[in-house]
Amino acid sequence: MSNTLRPYLNAVRQTLTAAMCLENFSSQVSERHNKPEVEARASKEVLLNPLVISRNDKERVLIETSVNSLRVSIAIKQADEIERILAHKFTRFLMQRAENFVILRRKPIEGYDISFLITNSHTEQMYKHKLVDFIVQFMEEVDKEISEMKLSLNARARIVSESYLSKLKPTVEQKLSGIKWKVEYTQRSGHASDLAREFVQEDYTIVVAVGGDGTISQVVHGYMLADGFNKGCSIGIISTGTGGDFVRTTQTPKDPIKALDIILNNESTAVDVGHVTCSKSNAPSVQIEQHFINICSVGLSGAIIKRVESSSLAKYLSGGLVYWIYTYLTALTYRSPRVKYTLSEDTTPAKDEKQIELYIMAMANGRYFGGNMHIAPNADISDSKFDVVCLHNLSLAQVISKGSPALKSGNLMSLPPHQAFTQRDSKVTMSPVNPLDKVYVEADGEIAGILPATWEIIPNGCRMILP
Repeated sequence: MSNTLRPYLNAVRQTLTAAMCLENFSSQVSERHNKPEVEARASKEVLLNPLVISRNDKERVLIETSVNSLRVSIAIKQADEIERILAHKFTRFLMQRAENFVILRRKPIEGYDISFLITNSHTEQMYKHKLVDFIVQFMEEVDKEISEMKLSLNARARIVSESYLSKLKPTVEQKLSGIKWKVEYTQRSGHASDLAREFVQEDYTIVVAVGGDGTISQVVHGYMLADGFNKGCSIGIISTGTGGDFVRTTQTPKDPIKALDIILNNESTAVDVGHVTCSKSNAPSVQIEQHFINICSVGLSGAIIKRVESSSLAKYLSGGLVYWIYTYLTALTYRSPRVKYTLSEDTTPAKDEKQIELYIMAMANGRYFGGNMHIAPNADISDSKFDVVCLHNLSLAQVISKGSPALKSGNLMSLPPHQAFTQRDSKVTMSPVNPLDKVYVEADGEIAGILPATWEIIPNGCRMILP
């Protein structure tokens, strides 16, 4: 964050925090109606003086407040014609889908690019701190996105793909001359799993996953379905994704040539694979089985991934920005469901089924998830155990002050046992107390299904070529 942006955002944050003291107020013009007075502007005595916070003559925020509503209008940085076009397309796309953002106004105030309308009903249903965080983080991410998006996402993706292929192709052709090998491109969701299964069945000895965590997980799933371990096949990794959580655990280099050298020169090693059985989201009576290599979690993380997968934003915005948007939108309204769970190796006196208000539980084979969140610092992909990490029974203040920092750093010891725990285990079961609750399960960043679910570790289930 630049030196000029930080004080600008801090000023906006402090002003919004002070201004967001909204309460129910019946209209003095229309009987039995409660209208946002900042929009109706029918009673001047309930309107406060508007405030403008400026970073420069082109970047500014207008904050208008009344007794029961608050309107925030933002002028986004537009340094040149390309940025003006990007800003216009970006805000127009969001405003056409205003109902998905709850507080987004369909039309901005004149002279501004985008406007938000917050009423007392929003502050009653959502956390005020999260509303402020959302708007401030939105400003920061938009500033960053407009600065970096000079080309369309598809064009950038093609350039990156061509760059990787051009660097890899001569090396591959040179080092694999006389050896049977081929390249296949994924065409749809789940295609990587099908291709991996085909490669194993065709007796290839190495299947290389080129992509991010989702691609690696799909390749492992197809490998397991084809019994790749017993057929003498191994998996190699060339990381090209934006997240790269699993390769942080394995310390696989991002450079494709270095990663290829490891695949060609190192021996394979046996690693554990996770397996989850859960219910299908749109048909709860149908059971789904999914393998995962990194982390499978349930709770807030599953709710976030579900909204990301259901959104059309990913077609137009970068994956990181879409994930950030829905992280905040989901956190604004997330309420911890009550669930019951068992751990197969629980040695506590009350080792039977327990009930908690679930914030998040992660069955960790790897150490990182959610984009460099160090959730399980002691996890080992070859110890035949999950590191089970759980946050539960937390108030909003505790989530903000302790829960989120503890998850990011992996230091759950700072929380008391009745709010967080970590345990090494090989089997976990969980189901919702209320059968009508849809609690989503995500595996390596993709929705696997909903509770009830059972997680099991498969010791030494996969051969991988690692540094």
